[in-house]
Amino acid sequence: MLKTPPQRVIAVFLAWSMAVVLQTVVGASPVVPQNDPRLAKNYTFYFPPTPLAELLQSVSRETGVNVRSERSIAQHRAILVVHDRPLHETLTRLAEAFGYAWRKVESKDKPPEYMLYQSSQAFAQQQAEVRHIREMYLRALRDAVREWATRQPADLDAIQKEVGSEWRETVHDGKRPRSQLEIQRTLKLFTQLQLTQTLGTWAVGYTLSRLTPQQWKALEAGEVFVLDSSRADSTLPPELLELYRQHEPHPLLPGIPDDLRNQQQQLLGEEVAKQRAADRLVLVFGLHPTSGRLYYQVLVLAGAEVVTFGGKAATGALWEYAKTLGESSAGDGSSLAENEAPLVKLFEKTPQPVPLPPTALMDVTGHVLALYARENHRDLVGEWYPQLPREQADTGESRVEIFRVVGLGEGDRVLAPSRSLEAGEVAFGNVKLLSAALDARTVKGNLRENGYVVRESDGWLVVTQRYRAWCRQYEVPEASIRKWFFKLGQEAQLDISDLIEIARLTPEQIERLALKHRNLPQTEGMTASFLSLAHNPARQSLFLALDSAAPAHRQTLLQGTPVRVSALAPAAQRYLRYSLAWRASSPIPGGPEQWEFAVQVQRQVRDRIEWSKLPSDLSDSLWRHESPEEWLARQPEAVRKQFTRSELVFTVSFVLRTPEGEHLLQEWSLRYPMGAENAR
Repeated sequence: MLKTPPQRVIAVFLAWSMAVVLQTVVGASPVVPQNDPRLAKNYTFYFPPTPLAELLQSVSRETGVNVRSERSIAQHRAILVVHDRPLHETLTRLAEAFGYAWRKVESKDKPPEYMLYQSSQAFAQQQAEVRHIREMYLRALRDAVREWATRQPADLDAIQKEVGSEWRETVHDGKRPRSQLEIQRTLKLFTQLQLTQTLGTWAVGYTLSRLTPQQWKALEAGEVFVLDSSRADSTLPPELLELYRQHEPHPLLPGIPDDLRNQQQQLLGEEVAKQRAADRLVLVFGLHPTSGRLYYQVLVLAGAEVVTFGGKAATGALWEYAKTLGESSAGDGSSLAENEAPLVKLFEKTPQPVPLPPTALMDVTGHVLALYARENHRDLVGEWYPQLPREQADTGESRVEIFRVVGLGEGDRVLAPSRSLEAGEVAFGNVKLLSAALDARTVKGNLRENGYVVRESDGWLVVTQRYRAWCRQYEVPEASIRKWFFKLGQEAQLDISDLIEIARLTPEQIERLALKHRNLPQTEGMTASFLSLAHNPARQSLFLALDSAAPAHRQTLLQGTPVRVSALAPAAQRYLRYSLAWRASSPIPGGPEQWEFAVQVQRQVRDRIEWSKLPSDLSDSLWRHESPEEWLARQPEAVRKQFTRSELVFTVSFVLRTPEGEHLLQEWSLRYPMGAENAR
């Protein structure tokens, strides 16, 4: 079992529970007007969420004072809205918001320069907090399953009720953990909630409760477990397979026409019969190599026929564990509850809709917060991490509206929506926007949900992040987001190098990116593709294997030529072996000396049915008598164009060639509506 010193747990817990986390900087700040009169001059600045490097470059151009940041922190985003304040005061507040410090850089015959940096002690503390939450996650995982060692697989329903009741008593009744044991209990219950959600997660949780200490060590060391009920030495309890056999499918929805209902009922009966005949269960699980999160796959077979196949993360993301711990410490999770007074003047007047850059669609709240500060003449500075959970459209009624198109010729500006925008018009194509994004209650709700703290200090509003260490660890740089999603012209489509870069992110980063990406125009189908990458360790590992190959081998693979596995770089071989370990089907015979790794990249134009354009009676008829594709193929070209849309499908396939033949390891696709490259 992991040994965690109580004093360290409590120290980190108190750090998370603080309303504001500030780093103590030893020594006086060098940014003082007495030593440099240039710093005494007043300036007005307006920066919505902007990387520190870009923000400081702009400040340098406007003031003539050379200010910059260390490379390691250059991509962190800041919000800075200042109205006629001395430069030294602005720079000091900026450092304060991040817990950073300024270093004066002097050289002969040149005015002094100023470098924003993070101390080595602060960085070490930040890394320690990230490591600590990983340790807490593994401990919570062990604690969660330990008490199931004496239960039976069929106890799932009873356990769900027990855990749900205990969770409500522990968290939602306003109780706060007061000791190390209470903190661990909260995280244990949170893990149990996740592991009892579905049959698949329960199969993993129940199996974990039977692991030996040696097997736990192997799991934490990166081993992927493949358990097959058909093997003579299988450790899978037969009762788990019986659960899948007896599982009741979801009933048909009401309102289906009788003839269609009969057809669906027949298909449902066939599925149930196949389910009852299931005779083999294969369960695969392991910790992700980069995030440490538990993932699983489950395969249920009836003979050679697949009954059930699927998989995902078995627990919440580690970010959710940090957030759950923070919310528990705050009672109701309200990081702004005690800070409402400073916000009153900030939200007195609602700003009018103004043009925003397209990149604002992936960070609506941050840009709107800056607009409020400018409209209400409030000086605001803050650290900002947009890849947190997606903004809610309205804290009262969460919704997303689709606005009609105007001004397509502009193409590069979009109006920030608000309740006062009568027609809901935008100048950026068919854009899905948050309908209440300028509503004060919405902005405050999004700040609260994402762990931000706002405090007032000498006339300034300072925004800090409760989960600072975790946010910085998993931030996605603005430069990367612009490169991937805001190209112009034909280059707007992602290429294989972009996909490799995205695959380097942790699954949690890819998940956040996908959810933010949903706000962009022309993204139908792409969000699901990104999520499928985040939820499939085997698929992501193959992209990482390609990334880890030597440059010459990578180029050879991208040209469609296979490379012998034994010749690949050691890191590439490790990622490939990890991916192969997730195969729930039969293992591939042979070994690296006999295997060849191949990558196939294809771009195809296909016609896709637009279901919204099909009349309801025609749609029902198609489902009764034939597939939509078959019906469409028989129609004249004019009819096909009426109900279809051309799209570009970008597919990456990973293949392993053996003496016995080819084995498709994974396939991943992105769909682009034709013409979308000109709409961004």
